[in-house]
Amino acid sequence: MLDGNTFLQTKRYVSVLANELRSGHIFLHNDKYCEVTEQRQVKQGRLATTNMLNSVRFPPPRRSPSST
Repeated sequence: MLDGNTFLQTKRYVSVLANELRSGHIFLHNDKYCEVTEQRQVKQGRLATTNMLNSVRFPPPRRSPSST
């Protein structure tokens, strides 16, 4: 807190693997918040598994007009 009523805001990011995301999780992608609606693992032959994610983007937050 600065000057009694000014707050310092910091953003913290954590990298996660795609296989850690589950339905209902919210993540930040290209500066937009998205919610995972479906997650499934696909495996073909001896290759590593691929995670398929379906997600929806949230609309940007509405900012209330400041009362200064």
